[in-house]
Amino acid sequence: MATPTVDPSRPSPPETLLARLLDKTLRRSAALDTESLCLLAGKTVWAIRCDLHILSHGGGLLDACCVAALAGLLHFRRPEVAVEGEKVTVYSPAERAPVPLSLLHLPFCVTFSVFGIHADQEEVVLLDADRAEEGVREGALTVGVNRHGE
Repeated sequence: MATPTVDPSRPSPPETLLARLLDKTLRRSAALDTESLCLLAGKTVWAIRCDLHILSHGGGLLDACCVAALAGLLHFRRPEVAVEGEKVTVYSPAERAPVPLSLLHLPFCVTFSVFGIHADQEEVVLLDADRAEEGVREGALTVGVNRHGE
C-alpha cells in the first residue's frame, strides 16, 4: 500500500482487512455471474483475478479500491469461445470480438468516520474522510450496497 508505514514484503493487517472487505463486497455479493464463466460443466471455467496496485493513499482507501475493482471488471473482456461437445475453441481478438463479463449488479462501499463518541463530546459523522481524519477517528462504519439495497 502506498504509505511509508507499510512493509512491502508481506501483507499487513490493514491490507488483509481490505482484501477481505473487497471479497465480501464483490465476490460474495454475487455481482459477477459465475455461470457465464463456465465452458464445460464440471470441467472447464474461466478464472478471473482482480489485482489492485495502490499508488497513493489519501484516505477512503476501501471505497476507492471498490470503485477501481468494479471499473476493472467492467472494462475487462475475455476471449470469445465456441463449445462443441467436449471441444472448446478459444478465438483471438482478431478472429472474434472479446466478450465483456456479465455483472448482475454493481456493489459499492461507503465509509463513514465517527468522531466524539464519548458522552461529553458532540458526535460527528463524516463521509469520505482523508488520511489525517482517518488517523484520529474513533470509529468507522463501512456499508457495502447494490442497487437492490442488499
